[in-house]
Amino acid sequence: MLIADIPHGTNKFWDELQQLTHTLKHMSDRLGNQEPTVEPTVEPSLIREQQETLEVSVQCWHCRLIYFCVGLIYMLR
Repeated sequence: MLIADIPHGTNKFWDELQQLTHTLKHMSDRLGNQEPTVEPTVEPSLIREQQETLEVSVQCWHCRLIYFCVGLIYMLR
């Protein structure tokens, strides 16, 4: 990673973060607009699968952020 690459990396990171934020807001809005069901249908295996998918996505973003920050600190030293 070169110092010249830092602006490109920051732009890419913020663009991806903005896309993720937009997607999460869209999903939240859609869920908020759904009519409640009379009897909730809960399948623990499906809920766990969704939780695991979300956890992997969050971990991926944490790793990218940490990698970016470490690279930036290394380049600025």
